[in-house]
Parts: sequence; structure tokens; C-alpha cells
Amino acid sequence: MRLGLIGAVAFSVLPLLFISQRSQAGLSAGVNGHAWIGGRGLFALTLRADTPLAGSATVGGRFGAVVATEPFEPGVPLDLALTIWFGRVYLDGLFGPWLFFEGPSNVRMHGAVGSGLRLGGRGGLRLGVEVGWLDPHAMLGVNLATSL
Repeated sequence: MRLGLIGAVAFSVLPLLFISQRSQAGLSAGVNGHAWIGGRGLFALTLRADTPLAGSATVGGRFGAVVATEPFEPGVPLDLALTIWFGRVYLDGLFGPWLFFEGPSNVRMHGAVGSGLRLGGRGGLRLGVEVGWLDPHAMLGVNLATSL
């Protein structure tokens, strides 16, 4: 049943990859603030590289430094990213391991979807929200990025 649902979502999103709009590929730097629904905060500084995939879609990676609060846990977020652009609006899918240097679990899986808006011109700011999972809790975050 679960695989059927994933397949249905994939086939419904797949045609969106071929919408003919200019893609938003490039390198960007971001600041991310997240609330781990378990009561902790996560703050990250990230770099992201994207390359055109098809139509208005890009594929890339996001990495950087993350700090979890209460207790303090530094780490490195590593995500694969698929982004679909609808003019100035974007839809993100992110998935990958986040590596932590302290705490009970050094590798935590992350998966999230996000959406937001590009402010200004092509090289302007991106402001968005992200909802996801970082083992063992759900998370809600805000993302602010700029093109380099």
C-alpha cells in the first residue's frame, strides 16, 4: 500500500519536471532555522549547488554546518535536493543523512519538503518554509538563501 502511494505521487509530480520555464540553477548560500517538534532548535549555515534537470526543474546538493540546541550538538547536513520552479515560486524535496559529532546518534536521516518565493531578480533572495523529519522527530523550519 505504501509503495503504491509513493508511486502515485511520483507519477503525478513527474510531468511538472517538463514544464518549459527557465531553470534556476546555480550556487547559493543559506541560513536555516528549524524547530524540532521534540522541543529542540536547529540552526544551519548551508551551501547549495543546483544544475538544470529538465524544464523548470533542478537537482543538486546542500551541505554545511548545523547546531542543535539543548543539548549542544554540532553536525553536518548532507541533502540531495530536487527543486521545481513555477516562476518565482519553488517546491523543494530534500533527503539525506545529517552527521552529528556528539550525542546518542551520529547519523540521522533527514527528509523534507519545502516551498517558498524568490524575492527580487534572478539572483535575489529565496525565502521559504520547510516541513520534514530528522530522526527521531518531525521538524518545521524557515530558510533564507541568496545566490552567489
